[in-house]
Amino acid sequence: MAPPAPSTSVAPPVTVVIGSSAHADDSELVEEVARLINAAYHNSVKDLQTLPEGKHVRITALEVCSRFQASREMRNRPNRVLHLAFRQGKVVGCCSSTLQPPWTQAKCGHWGLLAVATAAQGTGVASELVRAAEQSLQQGGCTHVQIEYEYNSGHAYSQRLMDWYEVKLGFRSNSPWLVNRLIGLVIGRGGSEFRRCQRDLVQRQS
Repeated sequence: MAPPAPSTSVAPPVTVVIGSSAHADDSELVEEVARLINAAYHNSVKDLQTLPEGKHVRITALEVCSRFQASREMRNRPNRVLHLAFRQGKVVGCCSSTLQPPWTQAKCGHWGLLAVATAAQGTGVASELVRAAEQSLQQGGCTHVQIEYEYNSGHAYSQRLMDWYEVKLGFRSNSPWLVNRLIGLVIGRGGSEFRRCQRDLVQRQS
């Protein structure tokens, strides 16, 4: 939900790690990750409906903590994890990855909850998070990846999402337009289109 904005500056490098039980013990980090995700989802819909600042809760701190704790025993390869992006010791973004969720086809993974701090957008953070998430999915045996996002025609933020997901990253919608619109009606915004897109993981080399 946080596509990069154009930037010409050279930013410090980003380190991406999988959230762990050690991160779960850092209450400030847990709260910041939840805030990043909720802010990203708030920005994606704030021009489409009346929404008090900070009231679009996509994930709670408790849920973030649970994602971190799922990585306690990495040898068991948890099904769903959160990837964290750090720059100069500060968390600047996150992205989830899920191995074979029940709503996808065989050998299809999923990533989502993509969020990048406003000041870090357009500096490569989102790309590094996606790279890490897809590498994790490939290591888990996935050959395809699926994402979902809400698209609203004429909405600048939605268009940025579509351009990044379906042009730059090469995702393609795998469900009929009418189905996408019907799901948009179900989630409560009649003009929206809920796009489900997939891409072959082995095609992404950079």
